[in-house]
Amino acid sequence: MTPRVLTASKAFNLLLSLEEAVLLNGDAVPKNADSSEQWFGVRCVIAGMNFIVPLHLVAEILEPRSVTVIPGCAGWVKGLMNVRGRLLPVFGVSEFFNGARTRNGSSQIILVEQGTTFCGIAVDKVFGIQKFFQNDFREGDLVLEAELEGLDAYVGFFTVVGSDNWYQLHIGELATRMSHTNPAATVANESRVDGSRLRPVTTAADTIPAATNPM
Repeated sequence: MTPRVLTASKAFNLLLSLEEAVLLNGDAVPKNADSSEQWFGVRCVIAGMNFIVPLHLVAEILEPRSVTVIPGCAGWVKGLMNVRGRLLPVFGVSEFFNGARTRNGSSQIILVEQGTTFCGIAVDKVFGIQKFFQNDFREGDLVLEAELEGLDAYVGFFTVVGSDNWYQLHIGELATRMSHTNPAATVANESRVDGSRLRPVTTAADTIPAATNPM
C-alpha cells in the first residue's frame, strides 16, 4: 500500500485542526502547573522581517499559487483566488505601506477570517507552529525595513528565537485595515497608502494585549 503524502500546507492545516480539537476537548491545566501564560503562534517572514501570528487568528495557510489580477486596483492588491468556491482577495503588506507593485504567486498566504474580514495576507515564508510564554516577550526598539515603514502600529512585543528577534503581529487589525481601504484609489505616481483613502472601519479588531495572553 502506497503511504499517503501530505503537502506542506495540508500538513500545517491538519496541525491547526488538531490544535483546535485539543483546546476544545483538553483537560484543564492542574493548579500546581506552571502559571506562566502560554499560547501558540505561527512564525512567518514578511519583507525579510520575523513575525509571530497568534494561531487562533490563522484560519488556513495556503501554498503559493497563481492569483487573478484585478485591473485598476492598487499594487498592494495582488489579486483574487478561488478557495473552495469563495473569492479570496490577497494583499501584499510591503506594497500596501510603500507602494511597491510586485505581483507574483511565489508567496505563501495566511488566510484571515474574522467577523466580516476575509482576506489573504501574502508572506515570504511560514516556519510553523510554536509554543510561546508571554513572560518571554518584552518591549524594545523596533527597526523596520524600509518596505515596512508604517507597519509599526500593528507590531507588538518581541521575543528571541535562536539569535533572532521575532515580533508579535496584530494580523487581525492589519487585515481589517487593508480590507477597508479603497483598492481602486491609485494613480500613476502613487507611492503609498495614506489615511485619506481609508474607509471607516467599524469591525472590532483582534488584539494581542501588551502584557497579557494573546489567546
